Amino acid sequence: MNILILGHFTYRDHSAASLRVSGMAAAFNAAGHNVRVIDHLDGAPADGEEWEIPTKGRHRLEGVSLDQYAEGIFSRAPRGFRGLFLGDVVAGWLMARNIRPDLVVIYGTHLCFVRRVERACARLHVPILLDVVEWYAAGDLPGGRLGPYALSNAISMGWASKRADGIIAISRRLEQHYLQAGLPVLRVPPMFEPAELVRKWSQDDGSLHLCYAGSPGRKEAFDVIVDGCNAAAAAGVSLVLHLIGITQNQWHSLAGPAAFDCDVRCYGRVPNEHAREIVGACDFSLVVRPFRRSNQYGFPSKCAESLSLGTPVIANLFSDLGEELTEGKDSLILKELSAEA
Repeated sequence: MNILILGHFTYRDHSAASLRVSGMAAAFNAAGHNVRVIDHLDGAPADGEEWEIPTKGRHRLEGVSLDQYAEGIFSRAPRGFRGLFLGDVVAGWLMARNIRPDLVVIYGTHLCFVRRVERACARLHVPILLDVVEWYAAGDLPGGRLGPYALSNAISMGWASKRADGIIAISRRLEQHYLQAGLPVLRVPPMFEPAELVRKWSQDDGSLHLCYAGSPGRKEAFDVIVDGCNAAAAAGVSLVLHLIGITQNQWHSLAGPAAFDCDVRCYGRVPNEHAREIVGACDFSLVVRPFRRSNQYGFPSKCAESLSLGTPVIANLFSDLGEELTEGKDSLILKELSAEA
């Protein structure tokens, strides 16, 4: 089959969205299908910017980047407001070229994006699958619980996304949500191709090397990580904490004025390949999150990516991790969400 994967993400920036799409594309390619990605790029020409990226094996992933904010309804509105009404650029691009793939996969459940692409695909007689990776908490969206993004998300999850021909769900809770609506659903956690293993730093210095990758927010129990590592170091553990995505200034702001007993190394935002090298050289990745709805319905891609790099995780059992992780084999499980654990 010829498959198009569409979304309002930028594939080449190695975001969580592009990593998810990369895994899906690799799986489709391995099954013998041809995959093309249509993504977003600020300033892309009207006809799109074509790109091609080599992947493992004999495949090369091809794509076209469109500036999805450049034209269409409310295109002259401020970017945040315009972000509610995306999809017309992609839909127009498909219709103008009369592109008829065997299948379109839309990443995410953005209401207007899904509805506009859905109408275009109906005219082209192309079936649609949605790759659903999150159910956002209303309070986390711009404008809060009563804002337009929260309303848009509620309509999409409760009605619009259920109009698709089928669903790829990243977690069991999302799978059950769409099964109850009578849709065919395939549950697919994040996928990463296995990487070549690198030497662990602990083999050279005897310290325990832990890493955290991301941007601390309400989705992360970062205070538990900080307090737990500090307590372990104070108790005599030779511990190095590697923070990917966090600068030294951000670390000082997060940790506060209290003295910290372990060696903390901040890398800030680094290219994905460098981040993977750091994770691969550590003894464990820290995947510790509170039991919020957005965490329970999603699935932490950083967990799957760490395992693909040969680095087990220290994690608490949110989402489907209880089904995927094996204590003592690929993980150490925190029985409770606390610094003591």
